[in-house]
Amino acid sequence: MPTIYICAAIGGMIAAIADLVQKEQASAVLKMTTISARHLNLAVPPLYVFIIVVFLGVLLCFVFQPNNRKAGFAVGAGVIASIMTVTPYQPLQTGQPAEPGEGTYLHPGRDGVQLASSDMGRLYLAAGMIDMASIPVTNDLAIPVEVSVSFHDRISRRTFQQVQAIAPGATRSFEFAAQSQDGSIDAELFLTVAGEQSNVVSATGAAPYYSDALLLTQAVPTFAQAQIDKNALDSYSQTTGLAPRPASDEEVRAIYNKPTGFFNQLQKKLLTPRKF
Repeated sequence: MPTIYICAAIGGMIAAIADLVQKEQASAVLKMTTISARHLNLAVPPLYVFIIVVFLGVLLCFVFQPNNRKAGFAVGAGVIASIMTVTPYQPLQTGQPAEPGEGTYLHPGRDGVQLASSDMGRLYLAAGMIDMASIPVTNDLAIPVEVSVSFHDRISRRTFQQVQAIAPGATRSFEFAAQSQDGSIDAELFLTVAGEQSNVVSATGAAPYYSDALLLTQAVPTFAQAQIDKNALDSYSQTTGLAPRPASDEEVRAIYNKPTGFFNQLQKKLLTPRKF
């Protein structure tokens, strides 16, 4: 039986690694980590959930009682399918404020009070722009990159995510719908660039909320401390032509001398704590 339990643990570990690498944010490990952080206030690294998943594969042997090593391995590997059945994945919405259009509008914070106006643009400004947060991000890196901003509204307990490409020296605004309470917005966010995640930043203030511009090198200090690999930068520049495209995660990490590869990717996913 100890051998069967070991085989079940190996099956659970392989299944969890494959699920984590292939499905990214849709993986059972990251999904359970997010749920525990959002609803149980347990902001732990995904590694802890990974260990729990492997341990569950061993516990399932007590239920199904496999009689050989192959059956034990299959039981352990099936733990991911069991978890995904009870934790369905839904992609994060962008949370962008609604576009103006024709129809009836509700005044924010006053349910049931209908407003009508021939000036739809001004009415949209009054009704739709109050409950929102605008987060400008400035790219002070040497290359255009794709920046992901994850935004969590603590009042409505909803989480959004937006991705935008930002040219060097340019600033792009990330606008999120955020519920206000007593005229204030209470939210938090973090940035992700080329697999590097910033610390969680508070976004709290009067609605509509406008934060100061976030510099990438300040939000993710590892880029400010890294030296640029000129050969990798020249190699990227030769492939972009006259219209520079956003550098891929691998190109950014190569230019800024960041480790790459499967094990580095797995390590970052397992050891980076998730708050929401």
